[in-house]
Amino acid sequence: MDNTNQDDDAAQPLANLVGSNVRELRQELGLTLSQVATELRSLGANWSTGRLGDIEAGRGKPSVEVVLLLSLALTQASEEHIISPQALLDAEGPVALTPKAVLKPESFNRLVSEGLSDLTLGDTVDGAERLQTAVGSASEIMGTVQRISGAPLTIGQYSTLYSSIGLSDQRAAKKLGLSEAEYLGWCRKLWGHVMSVEVAKRAPADATPQKKGRITRELLAELRTAIGAGHGHDS
Repeated sequence: MDNTNQDDDAAQPLANLVGSNVRELRQELGLTLSQVATELRSLGANWSTGRLGDIEAGRGKPSVEVVLLLSLALTQASEEHIISPQALLDAEGPVALTPKAVLKPESFNRLVSEGLSDLTLGDTVDGAERLQTAVGSASEIMGTVQRISGAPLTIGQYSTLYSSIGLSDQRAAKKLGLSEAEYLGWCRKLWGHVMSVEVAKRAPADATPQKKGRITRELLAELRTAIGAGHGHDS
């Protein structure tokens, strides 16, 4: 849409891309902020015009949930047009997922429409320069995870493991004095996935925060025991 500059320096943050697309589509459909916010509330989302305005200004976080809700709300409010999630993610210029992960527009649009199956670092604006470093770093991390867990690790398994890391996992790794790779290795050895996933598996559906806290402490103790035993075998 409006993001036409191809320079890396002019790469548009994802939040700005979604925001500008939402604003442009809303205006093209002749809808007000209030009308779209009303549709969002009818979908069970507690949105105000102010929050919607923040999204349009690029001040929100365009999660999958947010993009889907916005596409549904725009579709319902327009009554005669179908606004797909892809329309809210349409890019004509480079898109910055982070300051270091800048995708070319054609690669970003392919990612949105087809998924990750064929996307590589070569699709980033500076991919050629970063590829060798990234491969070496990933290989080193995967080697550590595989060594600690004691089981072969494929790229797909590593991707699943790594993408599951949450804030609670980061805190646990810090509390245990482990690097990210070491934490992933010990979690995989014990449970096959990170601690936050194991907490969700062990906690009943109606578990209170206190109950989840107790489970987390139990799992931390399991990790400490395993790490201590592992270090004992190494000595």
